Amino acid sequence: MSESIGEYPLESLQIYFNGSLEIQEEMIKKGFYVPLVTPLPIIYGDMAGYEDNRTSRTALKAAILHPTKYGKTLEEMGWADAGKKIIIPHENAKLILTVEKRDLKYLLHLSPKFEPNRPGYHLEKASYRGVNPTSWKNWGAFYTNTADLIRIVDDVSSKFGFPKEVCSEPVYLTHEDLPKGGGHEDTYFASFDKQGYGIEPRSFSLCMGCWDYVIDYLTQQIEEHVKRGLPKPRLDVNLRLEKDPNVPMRLKIGLSKMTEKRPQFMIKFSTVPTALKTITGIDREGKPIVVEGKPRGKCISCDHRDGINEVVIDVHQFLRVACAARHFYFGMDGPLIDRICSTCFSTRLRPAKWFPKQNAQRQLTLNRF
Repeated sequence: MSESIGEYPLESLQIYFNGSLEIQEEMIKKGFYVPLVTPLPIIYGDMAGYEDNRTSRTALKAAILHPTKYGKTLEEMGWADAGKKIIIPHENAKLILTVEKRDLKYLLHLSPKFEPNRPGYHLEKASYRGVNPTSWKNWGAFYTNTADLIRIVDDVSSKFGFPKEVCSEPVYLTHEDLPKGGGHEDTYFASFDKQGYGIEPRSFSLCMGCWDYVIDYLTQQIEEHVKRGLPKPRLDVNLRLEKDPNVPMRLKIGLSKMTEKRPQFMIKFSTVPTALKTITGIDREGKPIVVEGKPRGKCISCDHRDGINEVVIDVHQFLRVACAARHFYFGMDGPLIDRICSTCFSTRLRPAKWFPKQNAQRQLTLNRF
């Protein structure tokens, strides 16, 4: 039985299914020419968070899947044509936190939620970075306002407390700077060890087919294959990715500052850099080629009825990293901070220039090595 913790406005949602070699391989087996005829989609929702408070986002046409590819018109999506670009009004979604008790432990479920009959996301197919997404470490993310980081920590801790024994080990922060969307993303995220890869979730489950636009898109792609004289693909393809104990997947939970956006609290899906995976792909003539990239998880079947897309974390592990990020960003003090961060927080990083002014000049005294 699940108990709701709260709902928090999402400012951005990104799931890069085009980075999954597992799904690419499965679709090729079912007859799809991926990615030559059928680019795998990115699930993208852009809701808020811009420094100039704009109410829309401008995207290159070459970087998106036109809504006609999944049976929608520009008018139905509320989009406007702007030559080589498309103007996309901000979409609507929330990050919901629910908890369940399993094996005497409390597990926190985090998943997006959309308003009925309102576009909360769209499909994209390319990246400004010019790097094959199968090579990316990071392949999905939820972003909220940093103010919600305060609320989330308070809401979760007020229901479950924070046993002192879970603070027996330090929380380490890692800095990462990445190119993104024609600009860059500056991030700080938490780990429980000095490797700095992030934390391991209890589980995750993301299904490309549980996004309605995707099934409509694949249905049209089957017709496109037939028109081109290619063998007709099958739609009974495994599209759900779940945690594989053999794939070193981590969550990067912490702080993000993207070009043109205000600082945000992020929960990012990532594959450990040393992990590699190889599949048999197809070249432009449909001949087999070797494709190398990063593993994401195990690919399983799904009937697409429940629409589950979530990540599951131990409640107290989530609190440890979220509270450390909150303290690092805001410099907040108080009973909860005193009890947690003074015993388990470890970093030599200085606050970035984009941190709050009251924290930017603060010399960290919480080093523990």
